[in-house]
Amino acid sequence: MGEYMKLLIDGYNLVRSITHARAKKTDVQQILGRLRRYKRVTGHGITVVFDGGDGSYRYQVNFHGLTIWYSGVRETADDLIKDFLRASVSDEQVLVSDDRQLNDVAEERNIISVSPLFFLARLAERETVSPAIAPGRIATKTSEDENGELDALMYQTMVPRHHKSEPMPDELLILKGKKSSKLERRLEALIRKL
Repeated sequence: MGEYMKLLIDGYNLVRSITHARAKKTDVQQILGRLRRYKRVTGHGITVVFDGGDGSYRYQVNFHGLTIWYSGVRETADDLIKDFLRASVSDEQVLVSDDRQLNDVAEERNIISVSPLFFLARLAERETVSPAIAPGRIATKTSEDENGELDALMYQTMVPRHHKSEPMPDELLILKGKKSSKLERRLEALIRKL
């Protein structure tokens, strides 16, 4: 299966969105296992970046098809992610992070960024699909009833954001089926692949 998209994941940012606390080794192992299964289903290229590691300088390890980078002690994972974003030339690159500075760099490079909560919702959805029938889907509200909490939760987890504190109002056009711009169509296509 070919790589359809290239995901660049802020590792501890993703883990902390699940644990809401300092990440333990078991938390990291669990998310790496889930990402490995997700890669098998989707075929996406996945690079996960973590702070620290065993060395002074950045280094890479391969883990069952995942590319894992550690920043070493001389820099941070954010420094490494910024370098990767600045070097990216792919229209299919997606950043998974809530970090505002990383999202700013991604936006400068015209790279789509999604929140860890959004990505985790897609990850959970893909975990129930076998690799042979993994279609791209977007969550759809099936009721016409208004429910403020449900609507807010669906928006928070199912609509990508460029910044943690700044939702992109135009993204609602994608979900409502109105005519969309080139960027919105690109966003929609990436969301379906994710």
